[in-house]
Amino acid sequence: MWTRSIVILWLAGAVPLAAQSSPYGVGRPPTPEEIRALGAAIAPDGEGLPAGSGTVAAGREVFTAQCSRCHGPNGEGGVGATLVGGQGTLRSARPLKTVGSYWPYATTLWDYINRAMPFDQPGLLKPSEAYAAVAYILNMNGIIRQDQVIDATSLPKIVMLTTPAHLKTLFTSPVEVMHAGEANASAFGPIVGTRTHFVLEEESHLNRRRLLLPSFHGDRMHEYGEAMDEVTSQAVEAWPEGRPFPIHPELQQITLQVIIRTIFGLDDATSRDDQLRRQLIRLANVALASPLLLLRPLQWDLGPLSPWGKVARVVEEADRLLLGEIQRRREAQTQHGLSAQQCCRPEWQSRRHEASTAVH
Repeated sequence: MWTRSIVILWLAGAVPLAAQSSPYGVGRPPTPEEIRALGAAIAPDGEGLPAGSGTVAAGREVFTAQCSRCHGPNGEGGVGATLVGGQGTLRSARPLKTVGSYWPYATTLWDYINRAMPFDQPGLLKPSEAYAAVAYILNMNGIIRQDQVIDATSLPKIVMLTTPAHLKTLFTSPVEVMHAGEANASAFGPIVGTRTHFVLEEESHLNRRRLLLPSFHGDRMHEYGEAMDEVTSQAVEAWPEGRPFPIHPELQQITLQVIIRTIFGLDDATSRDDQLRRQLIRLANVALASPLLLLRPLQWDLGPLSPWGKVARVVEEADRLLLGEIQRRREAQTQHGLSAQQCCRPEWQSRRHEASTAVH
């Protein structure tokens, strides 16, 4: 009896298998759009990303309308996961996994939002709305700028460094691959010139660094530490008590004063050195902080009152003071401080190169 039952069960199971394997001509192959809607994923390299684009401003509207009820108005979490913050917590007792601390690829963030969000209506967002939501979330985590546009071209270029392995890859990659100088030059080239190590690559960069490194080793560092302590103590003693005051200018003054004393070998007590210090502060606050550095088409010097004209004149005055100090050192044959040692080398001939090297 039990043998007959086994045969019957085997036959019952074989019938559906036979039916499934037989071509009945029912249905049709799914279209690429239908497959994509069912969950075809976007790879980390961004292959398959659709047309469209989104901005941070547009993303704020999408997030408020579709995401904030679960993730909070500012991505702080609620019913849904926390999206913002958590950097540096992954190895702590209570790691906070967010887009800013944990998510590995910006492209897969778009893919997840596009396919799975909003939670109650997955797939509702159009591609441009998904791009905008990604832009807003990345901006909240400090990964992209407020004015950056996200699309199929820019999204795969965003680098998410969220794990020690990522950092190791970054710092151990060949110099032929990681060209930070190009990015620096695209933004800061009009200020620092074209021959400082800040914008150079590969062997040229290493050659410039070799000139600088000896002054940042051994006993020199102990001397710098003493100067840092002295400058900081003097500055703190002069801070007002019992009332609030802006801290950023004070910290900026301390940083620049340390650089002037240890790197340039200058004494703020003299009017000449004080003038240079004040001009370097203007260089940082007016020139290096100018939004026009990101807008090359608007970098037209139309006179001292024009936006770029103001920047150009700050740079010119800083060059004049720096080159004057370099010339004074050369004439005096002084070997005090980094700028005196390095700026006297014969291979450094360009005026802008001399000035920008002294700054950096």
